[in-house]
Amino acid sequence: MHETEIKDEEFLYRVVKVNPNLWKEEEKRPSSASFKDSFGVSVDRQGGRTKEKVIFDFIERFGQDEIKAVIRVTAGFCRDKGAFIKNDINDDGSNDNHALILRSENEITLTSSVARALSKESEIVHMNSDL
Repeated sequence: MHETEIKDEEFLYRVVKVNPNLWKEEEKRPSSASFKDSFGVSVDRQGGRTKEKVIFDFIERFGQDEIKAVIRVTAGFCRDKGAFIKNDINDDGSNDNHALILRSENEITLTSSVARALSKESEIVHMNSDL
């Protein structure tokens, strides 16, 4: 188990699933839609793991064929854009690194401008070379 506080320098990782709406092929980067979710933007905290371990855990969980890319952004950048980050450990204990990026403590879906900023700032750390 790791610290519950999500520090500004901690990376938040997100899977971009195979879906043309989530990826800007011509720009080779995620679209702002990859950060729009009515349930909150589901991410994994780095949680003391290496980047390689986070990617491995995603592939184990979702399967390589479902993943277009794995991207990351710092918690501090999300906060600078006004987003709220909430620990969201899975009730079944299957993922104690799960967190959500939310619009605020009381609102879920990010604004279009924040989603766009996060998509542009995100770093691609893994691409599915089979796609």
